[in-house]
Amino acid sequence: MIMDLLEHGHLLTASELAQAAQEARHSSGLSQQQAARRLGVAQATLAQAESAPRRSLQALRTRMVEELSAGMEVSGPYFVVKHRGMSLRDGDYFR
Repeated sequence: MIMDLLEHGHLLTASELAQAAQEARHSSGLSQQQAARRLGVAQATLAQAESAPRRSLQALRTRMVEELSAGMEVSGPYFVVKHRGMSLRDGDYFR
């Protein structure tokens, strides 16, 4: 699971960010409809964010990871996901 790799920071591709967003929703116990309502978007938009990484939905994926996971934040443009308040050193990156 992508979220397991994120304990110390990990550079994600758009596809991996989409997977992380979906995993964040699953781990929060929310259905797509519930998560969409919480995030203020349509369920269809949220479904695209989880399944169509080539579409331009990075902002929604970022919000999903940050708002639906426990204490994670995403920094771009390379989609670095780490625990909030954690600083990253060069050696902390997996890629």
